Amino acid sequence: MNISQGTTVWVAVIFLFAVSTVSAFINFQYKMRFPDFINSHRVHHSKQMIIDGESKRQKLAAISFESGFSNRNTFTKAFNKETGQSPSEFLKIISERNRDSQKIIN
Repeated sequence: MNISQGTTVWVAVIFLFAVSTVSAFINFQYKMRFPDFINSHRVHHSKQMIIDGESKRQKLAAISFESGFSNRNTFTKAFNKETGQSPSEFLKIISERNRDSQKIIN
């Protein structure tokens, strides 16, 4: 059982639905497979951590694990699929924006 299958089971147990019901709901409501749905939320969480400056305290690998990804490669693929850029590219853009805003303030 991979992590997304385990998560589907967990969601189904919590809400007392069959796994197939949870998966069908996600497919219908969000027009995506359950693993993609979960990864979308994980990527959003990791983006928020980067925006909030967490990348100054932790490496991207730690952010990926804290966001629920089991390895850096899966994180990078999901991040790229969701945003069209790698986590490193996103971090660079955010860092440049923060640097530019600091110039304006000073």
